[in-house]
Amino acid sequence: DTINYFIENIDDSNMSLKEKVLIKIENHKRLHKMIEFCTTKKCLHKYLVNYFNQEHNGKCMMCTNCSKKRIIK
Repeated sequence: DTINYFIENIDDSNMSLKEKVLIKIENHKRLHKMIEFCTTKKCLHKYLVNYFNQEHNGKCMMCTNCSKKRIIK
């Protein structure tokens, strides 16, 4: 897909091959985290808070995922 294409085709002649590989790895990790966020059925607030190494019980009842659960019940 397009995003992977851009990640794989980093072209900066000022970087060494090792630096390019490390950047690609980090960018793939970030992409994976974004995909996880977009597809999770769990509390989005908890996901974001945990991403920044903070704690949250995971039941905000305000994000779209929690509010869907609230409506279903």
